[in-house]
Amino acid sequence: LETTHTELGKLIPKITHIVRRETIIINPNDARADWLKTFSTLVPFVSGKKNAKTRQIEIKAEAKPSLNEVQEIIEKYSAEDREKRLWDNVGFATDKGITWVDKYRMRDILNVPSDDYSTYSAAYIYEQISHKRKEFISPILKELKALQSQPRIKKASGED
Repeated sequence: LETTHTELGKLIPKITHIVRRETIIINPNDARADWLKTFSTLVPFVSGKKNAKTRQIEIKAEAKPSLNEVQEIIEKYSAEDREKRLWDNVGFATDKGITWVDKYRMRDILNVPSDDYSTYSAAYIYEQISHKRKEFISPILKELKALQSQPRIKKASGED
């Protein structure tokens, strides 16, 4: 997930808390006979389900993270191999709600004036977008310029 400094700079001052959701496993005492416990470990695909219970917990910590900390959190948790529907997640709480790391996207809004609800032509949409083109592209260009100004590290094989 690529995030530009400009767009994150708008989010960071609004962050009041970091929210972490996890699913934990609670294992009650296993009251089964010893031979059943041994059988379960030797042949796990035959035995029934264990008596493990899960609990969903949410930890909310007051925080004012820096730009680097927010980028690190986004990169770490967006790269995790997890299913989107799971409870486990990390987010940033603001006065407008929680921005979850796995759903964080930079976005901008383009209001298109219209007197009626007819279909818009491609030329009309292009004209509307072209008015805000610089505004849309400038964060991307700044990030590219910053990346290009960093010294390149050559691979051991001598390839670029």
